Amino acid sequence: MQNWGLNCSDDCVLCSGGKESAEHLFFACSFSATIWQAVLKKLGIHRRSAGLAYELGEAAKASKKTGCIAKLYVMCFTEAIYSIWLMRNSVVFKNHVKSSEYFC
Repeated sequence: MQNWGLNCSDDCVLCSGGKESAEHLFFACSFSATIWQAVLKKLGIHRRSAGLAYELGEAAKASKKTGCIAKLYVMCFTEAIYSIWLMRNSVVFKNHVKSSEYFC
């Protein structure tokens, strides 16, 4: 938002531990990392989130497949990104925070 000329902080509002960027907000933030660990675990995937580029690539590959697991991965990926974005906006605009466990 600073790139658009808005006068605001670029600190992550979810963890206060980094500068807000797409990579940080959706994957590196401790709040987001907790959500990704739960999502991957529920999908039976035993690895840590590998960041924006990797996860986006995995979602793109899965979206081309027809199996139930691939469709479920894409749905969970999309929902996780959307939920993190909604929580970020809830903090910014309503000063309202929920625990990451709420989403898991």
